[in-house]
Amino acid sequence: MDAALGWLGKVFDAILTLFPHREIIRITHKGVIFKGKRILVKGPGVHWYCPLWSEIVTYPVVRQSNNLPSQNLTTKDLIPVTVSGVVFYKIHNIEQALARQWDLEDNIKDIALGVIADCITGNEFEYINKSRNTLNGLITEELQKELRIYGVTIIKAKLTDFAKTHVVSVVTDSTTQYVPSIKEISSEGL
Repeated sequence: MDAALGWLGKVFDAILTLFPHREIIRITHKGVIFKGKRILVKGPGVHWYCPLWSEIVTYPVVRQSNNLPSQNLTTKDLIPVTVSGVVFYKIHNIEQALARQWDLEDNIKDIALGVIADCITGNEFEYINKSRNTLNGLITEELQKELRIYGVTIIKAKLTDFAKTHVVSVVTDSTTQYVPSIKEISSEGL
């Protein structure tokens, strides 16, 4: 019965696109209405749009954070490290943030990972360890330069984890897999 009347629901949905729809934009958000090639920026409040020829997208513009995944990098003095960080930001231009790129959060994450990688690989381990606040300031400044054109204001960026990495190889032959114990690894001096 549902399948037989499914077409009726599709017809009803199609008819609804002819009428204006209401969108409430919260005070913490802004929106962009896409009307073909035109873009209309909308602030908080009640807005009407017709889904037949327009679409509305809203996004928070207040302070937000993006936790960055760990990266395995090598410092300038060739010490392997694992690094992760966090970025605090807000949106200063909703049109640039939503209409001039595809995925804002991925863009922030990818650019931040690149900036952190440049800062870590360009400095020696001891400097990074002793000058964390200076390095966090440099990361914040570089991210601000990179992300400003996307409508993003960086409030603060910083490293959350920074540790030496120890690489362990698994030795195998063609039939069995041998994983050395921690005691064997430490006694061999890997």
